[in-house]
Amino acid sequence: MGPWPGVTLATGLGLLISVASAQEVAPASPPPAAASAQKIPFHIDVQPLAEALNELGDRSGLTVIMYSDLGRGLLASPVIGSYAPRDALDRLLAHTGLHYEYLDTKTVLILRSATSK
Repeated sequence: MGPWPGVTLATGLGLLISVASAQEVAPASPPPAAASAQKIPFHIDVQPLAEALNELGDRSGLTVIMYSDLGRGLLASPVIGSYAPRDALDRLLAHTGLHYEYLDTKTVLILRSATSK
């Protein structure tokens, strides 16, 4: 078993389920502007959120961490065109009630927005 229970990791290596408590994952400051500003071509159609985050991780090189329960039953908004990874994440998570925080320059944590319960 991995270090974070109930966490889905979407990376260039595929989807992994591991183990952790929310208290163990503390957000850090966002990446430098240059790290998230480079535009990358994306073609992510409407699909289950975990699959879309996996595609985004493959294209951008980001490691995306999300508790499995957060994405259950959610569809990602399409992301088609060239975007900075931060902008692609904004589009992907639109209307899901979720947001993200960078843990470091290459790792993003998906969280439930405070207004959605």
